[in-house]
Amino acid sequence: MWLILSLCSAVFFSLSTFFIKKGYSHLSVLKTMLIESIISLLVMCIYLILRQNFQVEGVFLVFLWTIPAYVGYYLYLKAYEKSGLALTSSIISTTPIFLAILAYFIWGQQVSLLGAILIITTVVGVVLIGLTPTELKSLSKLRPFKLEKIVIWSLIGLFANLLMDLVAGKVFSFSTPTTYLILLVPSEVLFVGFMSFIKRENINFLNMKLSNLVNTILGTTFMAIATIFFFEAFTIGKLAYVSALTSTDVILSVFLGVFFLKEKISRLQTVGIVIVTIGVIIFSFV
Repeated sequence: MWLILSLCSAVFFSLSTFFIKKGYSHLSVLKTMLIESIISLLVMCIYLILRQNFQVEGVFLVFLWTIPAYVGYYLYLKAYEKSGLALTSSIISTTPIFLAILAYFIWGQQVSLLGAILIITTVVGVVLIGLTPTELKSLSKLRPFKLEKIVIWSLIGLFANLLMDLVAGKVFSFSTPTTYLILLVPSEVLFVGFMSFIKRENINFLNMKLSNLVNTILGTTFMAIATIFFFEAFTIGKLAYVSALTSTDVILSVFLGVFFLKEKISRLQTVGIVIVTIGVIIFSFV
């Protein structure tokens, strides 16, 4: 079951990336987060009605844990804003490897030898898929200082991604995904308000293009749904496995780019797709 939930999460994450990319270049990080908080409230209310698994006990403690989660999410979005997509995606895609190590030391979650090989194989395939010829060419033209800045922000994005997953792992040890996801909404609103006050940023949607707003709304809706699938999968399967399978969202992202953005699939990406596909098939027997 965790395999199906992880793959569903990957599908919705790829759809969310596709639509957010189309609107994100015209929005600030805080605007994106504010739109997401509104959409998440609607999605999570439906989720609460269907799941009916809200745990009142320990609510305040869960809410406190959502704060570092959204600091991580803010840094995650900032990493993409500051460094672009190619190198950042590839570095962040290595998250499952570090999660497997940290999960062992923190929660004692052991990964079998086959599982470890599959995680590494999947990560290698995902990295190959993410590094398109166009983006590699643009990276090769960067000055050393600019490239160092991109690498630093990409590593910050990796740290942020790890932080979000580890916080979720901690919360699920004493609460439920429903409780955590519901409380993420008010936490995000407070975080956006605080950051907009600190940065003196005026969040005004009146001067936005309708197409950018629609794309961002669609992207954040798919993001909320993907997050639900991811956390539900995590409560059943091991975090490192779930994270590795969720990272396969890049495959659908590539095909969406081919069909809608007229992008081409390189030989390197083809090899990556084959590797990831084989990894997913073998994962079903782990």
